Amino acid sequence: SGSSIISSSSSSSGSWKQQLAVAASQHISLPFDCDAAYNNWRKAWSDAKMKWCCEHGGRGCAEMLSASTSLPFDCDAAYNNWRKAWSGAKMEWCCAHQHRGCADSSSLPFDCDAAYNTWQKAWSTAKIAWCCEKTGRGCTTTTSTKAAFDCHAGLAKWETGWSASKKKWCCSQENLGCDAFDCDEGFTDWRRAWTSKKKAWCCKNHGLGCITTTSLPFDCDAAYNNWHKAWSSAKMQWCCDHFDRGCPTTIPPATTTSVPFDCDAGFSKWEAGWSAAKKKWCCAHEQRACDQYDCDEGFTSWEKTWTSQKKAWCCKQHGLGCTTTTSLPFDCNAGFAKWETGWSKAKKKWCCSHEDRGCGAFDCDEDFTDWEGAWTSKKKAWCCKKHGVGCTTTTSLPFDCDAAYNNWHKAWSSAKMQWCCDHFDRGCPTTIPPATTTSVPFDCDAGFSKWEAGWSAAKKKWCCAHEQRACDQYDCDEGFTSWEKTWTSQKKAWCCKKHGLGCTTTTSIPFQHGLGCTTTTSLPFDCNAGFAKWETGWSKAKKKWCCSHEDRGCGAFDCDEDFTDWEGAWTSKKKAWCCKKHGVGCTTTTSLPFDCDAAYNNWHKAW
Repeated sequence: SGSSIISSSSSSSGSWKQQLAVAASQHISLPFDCDAAYNNWRKAWSDAKMKWCCEHGGRGCAEMLSASTSLPFDCDAAYNNWRKAWSGAKMEWCCAHQHRGCADSSSLPFDCDAAYNTWQKAWSTAKIAWCCEKTGRGCTTTTSTKAAFDCHAGLAKWETGWSASKKKWCCSQENLGCDAFDCDEGFTDWRRAWTSKKKAWCCKNHGLGCITTTSLPFDCDAAYNNWHKAWSSAKMQWCCDHFDRGCPTTIPPATTTSVPFDCDAGFSKWEAGWSAAKKKWCCAHEQRACDQYDCDEGFTSWEKTWTSQKKAWCCKQHGLGCTTTTSLPFDCNAGFAKWETGWSKAKKKWCCSHEDRGCGAFDCDEDFTDWEGAWTSKKKAWCCKKHGVGCTTTTSLPFDCDAAYNNWHKAWSSAKMQWCCDHFDRGCPTTIPPATTTSVPFDCDAGFSKWEAGWSAAKKKWCCAHEQRACDQYDCDEGFTSWEKTWTSQKKAWCCKKHGLGCTTTTSIPFQHGLGCTTTTSLPFDCNAGFAKWETGWSKAKKKWCCSHEDRGCGAFDCDEDFTDWEGAWTSKKKAWCCKKHGVGCTTTTSLPFDCDAAYNNWHKAW
């Protein structure tokens, strides 16, 4: 057997990898694979495997178990990417104790030992930053609290190897382990090793593990341990061409009668196809088929083929096969295009906390095409401050590419840089920032949010003339939250006339040069208020009055409202009416699966 040919004495003269090579060259089948589940050998390996791997490969030894807790670093974890994944301290320790991760000091940009006793004065800023990050030396701030977790230890297997608390901590502190799944882990065998849920997530987010509707002509994993006898010549040829398996030059794997079961054969159907004895043996020796049910098997027809017990188990363990789609309190996809006005407070709170959707005070994508007319002053101010859109300027453009251009590389937001670069070739990353000068009498960015009360008359005049800022008589955004108490009567009248804000009544007659001005003649309805949502927001009486007096709200349905989500948001009656009257919402039209304009300015979080 393999254990008799590769004796324990040979382990002292060669590494485990060398012994594998010897075994392969002599067609020897080893009783245990000392690479399999090594990152969790203390829990996953049997006593027999620990003993054998310790004697023949120096792995899984009892002294390692007793001493493992005292070692400061695991020099196996992430070794295949040690130059990037390891900290400087780990490189230094593993190099000194296990001769792993040793770097050629001549190739490093800085020597963190040189002049360390006077680093605060002798080192450059670049060296301080590098040495602090790589070796923990030269850091300007120190902390006496030890990090809760080493986020580089076990990084290669973080999805299955890390605890939930470690994932949460490392994600928040070092931006590691943040995804729902690690699409690199197990990718070489994703068809068998990944769950259906992981396949779907990795396919959607990274284009990996996608299950195509066209099945492959052959399964090159099935019976691979005996391919030279079990495979047909057609399968050998196909698998050789596509997966480099079963080629005539491939050395057939040695067979052995010492293993009672082949845990590769029939694994894709283990739940229904394996005996209880095989499931038990493969779970104990190779950690396969350990679950009560296989939630990948038969998933395409789970509603018909799965038992009620399997549905309940898979639903609880993996979120698959749940018999109801209404178990969640809210569907955070439904109506997302209009979440600001269409969702309840409870739904916003739930979807924000559970799916990171609907979190802001306002949705700066909703009604953006008509933001000047549709947005409130409060929404304009919020979206302008948070996302650089809806800012009140003298033009209808989302950004004023002249304002603060002399200092754009510091004063502009990333959104403004992108927009001005695309439309006016200003603020592009390759643009040379304009030279600053001390001859400018005023800084028109400083204190702009309070320009009306805080700026002098000279500054207002200069900034208006040179940067088109503070040109109005009043700032109708400033103090708007308490306008009834804090604004003067002159400001109320001016803002009412110019912007429809601060009007003492909301049901006044519109004049040619102003909206919302005080009058003694009051109309029963204001046909401007809530017009963007007249179909669902207006009463029947208001619809009837506004239609007859101002020709607004006249149709049976508003074919603009919720049009971005018409397939989900519209009733069948509305679809038929809008299709007939305006040619929109027709159910026979082939719609696109996604609207690539919606939430594009925040696509990396919202999509």
